[in-house]
Amino acid sequence: MPFLLKIFTRFLMVWWLSGAVLAQQPFALAWLGDGSQLSEFTVGETLYNVHRIQDQPEHIVVLVHGYNVPREDGANQFQEVADRCYGVLNKLGRKTVVVGLEWDSAAPGALTPWRSKNAYLTKVERARIVGHNAARQMLLRLQKEFPNAKIDVMAHSLGCEVSAGALFPNMVYEDEIPKTASYDPDQPLRYNSWALTGSDLDYNVWYNGQIDFDGPKSKADLMWMTISPYVGSGFRDQVLQMRHAIRGMAGGSSFPRMTESQYDSVFSRRAVFFDQRDIPQGHEFVRYFSQARLERILTAAVWIGDHPAPGNLPAAGPTLSVAVVRAETPRGFVGPQLESEPTPAAPTASEIPEPSDLSDLDKVLAAPNRIEELLPYLEAPNSSAQLYALWRLERLLCGGVVRVGHGLAGGGLELALEAREAVRGRLDLHCKIH
Repeated sequence: MPFLLKIFTRFLMVWWLSGAVLAQQPFALAWLGDGSQLSEFTVGETLYNVHRIQDQPEHIVVLVHGYNVPREDGANQFQEVADRCYGVLNKLGRKTVVVGLEWDSAAPGALTPWRSKNAYLTKVERARIVGHNAARQMLLRLQKEFPNAKIDVMAHSLGCEVSAGALFPNMVYEDEIPKTASYDPDQPLRYNSWALTGSDLDYNVWYNGQIDFDGPKSKADLMWMTISPYVGSGFRDQVLQMRHAIRGMAGGSSFPRMTESQYDSVFSRRAVFFDQRDIPQGHEFVRYFSQARLERILTAAVWIGDHPAPGNLPAAGPTLSVAVVRAETPRGFVGPQLESEPTPAAPTASEIPEPSDLSDLDKVLAAPNRIEELLPYLEAPNSSAQLYALWRLERLLCGGVVRVGHGLAGGGLELALEAREAVRGRLDLHCKIH
């Protein structure tokens, strides 16, 4: 009998420890609805939920879902990704809060062939309204309430429209979808990192949108863009392939088109990274934000946050004027109710080495301005490093970007790798666009 009791006790201990490891982590959930300006109560309630989880967060990870996600499904998907985010950032010793921004993206008729196009385009307009208004309002309030926290935005699919509208209130769109006014467009907003996964933004939105990446009021220190392979059947996002027939090429399946000054800005600041690893064919939110990808993105985000680029934004304005709502069981708080408001301290923050995804780019930027020094980087294992090298070589050989801006935009990274062959083979012809 004592032997059986001992076995049973051990079984209970293993079961309890497994539950502790797998326990869901609390996160703050904000419902943005149709994008209309949020009430003071909703904003204050969300801020209160953030304080309950972590009173002085170092990083606030903001999740934004995409198209046709029912409200209850969005919360479940956020929970899965939030748990991964906490796991990564806790290991890095950073005090973190995850905030999920849900919006009314569910589209009746999305699966009906003769209604699907109009249903989708209606939600594109909705995504922009949400971004310019409710999402921007919430992000500005988070920035004011937690001025020392780094804001890391993890957007997926049509959620990239939401996050872009929030960051760039004066973005110009080259389509017939009506443009709406933006919430407090003169207030500065900064993303420490901005993951654009399976992006449903147009590939040329930066060029058409007249975006100033160096502007004092809207800045992302690192844009992490997933790009689905342009050719071949393996690891291609099939949903973005279908999107091409409705709206043209999406940012999630194409090298972005930018102006020469925009390319110069993002490359010279090491502010863009292109990721082609493990692209999910089914376009799923939880697969785009896999454990492996989040480890890469968030490690880079922490390093960027610990080593800020020069040129900070102006002061964010007066302290928060909205009363922080206190409630016994607040809405929008997802996870176990806490015994008290303070959260146990996170592991001590320590200096982390620069991740190879970024250090590879820094090596290209630090190389001497000589052709023979830059050519070897066209063979770098990191495809982003190859593009950085191509950008530097074009500026050296041609006096500005040529194929980067004309020959690659609208295509996959495979075209960039073809361009490196042109550089290596005939330097005298590379600068000529036919």
